[in-house]
Amino acid sequence: MILSTSQPTNTPRLPTEVIVKILASLDIQELLACFSTSRRLHAIISNSMALQYHIHLAASGLRDGPPSEVSTAERMAALQAYNKAWRELSWSSYDTIDIPSSGMPGFSDGLIVSFSDDKKSLTVHQLPSKLRRLDGRDWTLSFDFSIALFAMDASQDLLALVPAYSTPGPSQWCEPRILLRTLSNGQPHPLAMPSSGSGSRAAAIELQDNDDNGNLQAGMEYDMTNIHGDYFGTVVHGGPLDYLSIWNWKTGRQEWSMPLDKGISQWCFLDDSHVVFPKNISTMRHARHRRLHVCRFRNASNSGSRNERVFALPDSRWSSMGARLLSQPKSPSRANAPNNTDAYLSSVLFHPSAEDSLLTVELWAYENGFGWEVSDLHIPTRVLLSPPKPDGENGSSGVLVPWEVWSPAITQSRPLDHPRDMAPLGPVSHGLRRIAWDCGMQSRNRNTPGRRSRAVATRRKTISVYDLHMGRVHQAVRCSGAQAQAQELQSLSQTQFTFQHGLCSGAYLPREIQDADPVGLKFAMCGDALVVLEVRRRFFFFLWRS
Repeated sequence: MILSTSQPTNTPRLPTEVIVKILASLDIQELLACFSTSRRLHAIISNSMALQYHIHLAASGLRDGPPSEVSTAERMAALQAYNKAWRELSWSSYDTIDIPSSGMPGFSDGLIVSFSDDKKSLTVHQLPSKLRRLDGRDWTLSFDFSIALFAMDASQDLLALVPAYSTPGPSQWCEPRILLRTLSNGQPHPLAMPSSGSGSRAAAIELQDNDDNGNLQAGMEYDMTNIHGDYFGTVVHGGPLDYLSIWNWKTGRQEWSMPLDKGISQWCFLDDSHVVFPKNISTMRHARHRRLHVCRFRNASNSGSRNERVFALPDSRWSSMGARLLSQPKSPSRANAPNNTDAYLSSVLFHPSAEDSLLTVELWAYENGFGWEVSDLHIPTRVLLSPPKPDGENGSSGVLVPWEVWSPAITQSRPLDHPRDMAPLGPVSHGLRRIAWDCGMQSRNRNTPGRRSRAVATRRKTISVYDLHMGRVHQAVRCSGAQAQAQELQSLSQTQFTFQHGLCSGAYLPREIQDADPVGLKFAMCGDALVVLEVRRRFFFFLWRS
């Protein structure tokens, strides 16, 4: 329905309540466009708590939770307190959890999953969030086989398991199948097509081996395994070559497979039809010529570069360079998934939303004697998916697109001096927030009249949060001053692909982390918690800030 600003005098005006319901069904860009359409719509949106809550949710990178007895005013107050907690980064609670040393835990949307000692069960830790009204709890998923590897997607209640052979041989330790289970209870996932097997083999992806030697194994490495809506991809070992393979996990059908060349160590889905991976063209002594490769995996033949586009990343004088993917664009189906798919998040007030239009790529460079240089590129996915030539995608496939052609649409963050201080446990998460930390010794000479002294100052370990969300910088939407508010909302509607970022907040870390060896510390954002892992002792610090 289109709301006209020039209604005939004999046409009855719609009641305000009806207009609010219509506007509430629009997405954020359409709602902001309606804001400047007429004075009446401007007044309705300004005075409606429900519509204001909708705008503030989008500006905060969040989506609303399921209906409950919590009023819109209470949700708005919780949202404002939630954003304030991010800005101030004050730890509201702090805890440690011992974990076995049998393997690295998995992280997904506020869930941390770890192996048991015998690897026949998984312990799921749901991290709490007071402001989102999410309680912390633990549960155990037990199986009648040993688990070799696993991956998960909490938004779809999906757990992918690779069983281990009971008596592994020299070249066999994983079974050639991927079992699809639920994170909530460990049963076969109801959306996965049942396979020909039964019991522990039900709802499985069978790895096809043309030689029938049974040596194929799913790698399931962290940076080489991704789940995106209906698609599951990982590296398969055991054949003449390693392959990057993608399946539709709901049907069990393999969609695409690509030999894994040297220089590819990470990849992710770009949308429902394309994947992206960084690659360095390496020589014997130097890693140079950073590239981004975009490949089509749906309805594409395995004919090499015909369905591939290569983008040249900025080069420099540095002798060693690389690129790393920090964000993973999510499919619209996942971003707008019904709330009942989140079995353990059924009562939460609001959820992190999907950043389905932005890819963040970290560029690093190092030269002996000069040190490190690290910066981030924030790339709208439309830039990588739009053909560089007007004759369509087929005419541009396999063409190297130079940096100068597509760089005007890219926003680049300021260089960072110490890449090893950045979080090493995976991509940016939770609305594209990124953490950095600083630690170490700093000495300096201080001269005073008549004496010479040397003062040594110790820098305490601190954590900083850099906010990369494209809308959150506009979240200071005022409830008074109609003209100023209209200009600010119009600015938000026109900056869909203008990304800003900056230091959000910083804080000292707890004493236990201050005393730990910084080399053995790893950080990750998981839901509303900062998770710190001390590798040697294998335990986590959970620092909740909401």
